[in-house]
Amino acid sequence: MDHEKYMDPREENDWDDNHEGLDDFKKLDKGYYKLYKKMMDPVRRRVKKTAIELYASGQPGSNIRNAVTGEYTKYVVGKSEDENAFFKVSIATGEITKGNRLFFYNSPSEYERQFNTILSQNIKNEWEKKHDV
Repeated sequence: MDHEKYMDPREENDWDDNHEGLDDFKKLDKGYYKLYKKMMDPVRRRVKKTAIELYASGQPGSNIRNAVTGEYTKYVVGKSEDENAFFKVSIATGEITKGNRLFFYNSPSEYERQFNTILSQNIKNEWEKKHDV
């Protein structure tokens, strides 16, 4: 048995190098943001600082982008009927100082999962009314 091909997981390896390259690649994307929020760790039952990666959509006339996956859709920013198909969020907490602050989710629950939060039922009901039009 050739033990040389197995690496000690505590040592640096190619995966670490490739992962760093992916982070560098994401930083080149003008719509990519990485925010840090304090969230409850359900396993350890303590608050910890967690990274949230998300993608903003561009200016009016550009294609709407899914905030979680970064995937571009056929829908257009600025067209009411297109925007109403998504749950739209503007992050104005000071963490995003330049660029677009509009983020589009497939539903309020997709936003809740990403930010580990619960929206009021009123917000969800209002979105459902607008979404169903």
